[in-house]
Amino acid sequence: MTEESLAESNIPYIVMHAGRRGSWLQGHEMIGEHDGEDGWHAITNTTAPKISVVMPVHNTRRKYLCEALESILSQTYQNFEILVVDDYSIPSVKETVNSYTDERIKYFRLDRRSGAAIARNYAIDRAEGEVIAFLDSDDISLPDRLEKQLNFLINNPNIGCIGTAVREIGKRQGAIAYNPNSDIPFKLLFTGCVLCQSSVMLRKSILGRNNLRYDPAYVPAEDYAFWLELIGYTQFAVLPEVLTLYRSHSANISHTCRELQVENSGLAQVNAIEKYCCVKLENKKMWQRFFGVQALSPKELDALLEGIKILMKNINNQGYAEKDIRDAFRSKIKKHFYKIRTVRGQYALLHSRLGSFFNFPLKWKLFCFITRGIL
Repeated sequence: MTEESLAESNIPYIVMHAGRRGSWLQGHEMIGEHDGEDGWHAITNTTAPKISVVMPVHNTRRKYLCEALESILSQTYQNFEILVVDDYSIPSVKETVNSYTDERIKYFRLDRRSGAAIARNYAIDRAEGEVIAFLDSDDISLPDRLEKQLNFLINNPNIGCIGTAVREIGKRQGAIAYNPNSDIPFKLLFTGCVLCQSSVMLRKSILGRNNLRYDPAYVPAEDYAFWLELIGYTQFAVLPEVLTLYRSHSANISHTCRELQVENSGLAQVNAIEKYCCVKLENKKMWQRFFGVQALSPKELDALLEGIKILMKNINNQGYAEKDIRDAFRSKIKKHFYKIRTVRGQYALLHSRLGSFFNFPLKWKLFCFITRGIL
């Protein structure tokens, strides 16, 4: 990895620094900094902008699909359309959707299996609302989700993408996820995906003005890649209130395509770091495995440490506290100690200079080596 200079301005922080243009946004138009030619300037607390709810569907169980649709139909905010894009499902999906007579539900069927990224793009291209909200066909929006997110966007014109805290239902009932309490762009880049697809609402004007869409090349991590791409065009927020229920079950992509999701998440993360931190990461596969918490060789761990030092220096020069940067990388290294389950992988970690650089106690490293690598 080679070090390159970064712009002098600070990396933008979430909400608290709203309206400041940092180096990650340089050259891009920020929401709230234009004259509202897309019509958003006219939206106030007394108007009712239409929300386009995007819902891709592929062979979803009738019970889950009905619960998802009815969770939108029962919203406290009622000016919406639901764009259901059937990704070449079995006939029962069409029958289920057509059993609803509400004209706000618009059904489309793709003529071949195309994946959720293309299905969402298909809906975005046909959305009539000023705002787009996402909901997967097996998840649930609580009754005031749309109202609260829309009010937040109205009152915070610098924010273009907003999520909510999420509670899991199904196999892992009650777990709370996706509630970052600090800088979201930083966490997206160095921690991972901190936005739940089904909780997100965004201004359609961002997508239209910048020709942004989901990239099928990153499936099944296309949502994470999409949030990373948005860093360059707007600011983020996450409401701390649980307004979305994420259904965990055996058919989730995170279960059925776990290895590919980890690989493509790592690829999206590496590409974004190169883009926003103005660096060239040598050996991208190594960095992908690092962010995906996969075993690395002793030589790779040494190269990784040198690369991390350069990244830490570059990010620190942009105004972030050294402790925050160090903690982000330390947390990721700690996951390697916890999750690598081979003797070779744990042995490499045990003898790596990363352990001493990030101040991991020898007793703790030995504990991981024995419990993860040997037992």
